[in-house]
Amino acid sequence: MIIAVLLVIVGAVAVAAALILMLRKSSRTQLQQSAQLYPGKMIEAPDGWALGHSPEARLFRRIRDAVTPLHNATGTDISLIDGRVQIELTVDDVAQRLVTLSTVDRAVAQPVLDRAEWWVAALESVSGKLILGRRLEVGELEQVTKQNPFS
Repeated sequence: MIIAVLLVIVGAVAVAAALILMLRKSSRTQLQQSAQLYPGKMIEAPDGWALGHSPEARLFRRIRDAVTPLHNATGTDISLIDGRVQIELTVDDVAQRLVTLSTVDRAVAQPVLDRAEWWVAALESVSGKLILGRRLEVGELEQVTKQNPFS
């Protein structure tokens, strides 16, 4: 009887330890993903951005979610390749500026965040069209690559 109780206790401890290790690894992966703008491009994003609710964190995740599939898209279409390169150069700058903006007083940051919200929506549209092989409207790519919300 005592042996059975000890086995149950040892089993429960082993399961708890395995669960803790699994959660720890998952948290570490989330933190790494929170700083990755697209595969191979890391930025110094605050730790809380992985699941944070600040406007900057949400905008960063939307940028990441728009650019990652574009970065991973396969194909040799010159508009896809050229568009991706131009977009990646721009989002590198925008993401770094979002990190800086997160340290500024909200009243000062709000007008820039409003422009960034519009810009991210344009980015999502352009990225989706490029991934699907759809034609971009005249000037649509330039809205994303030339009209940086921090300009």
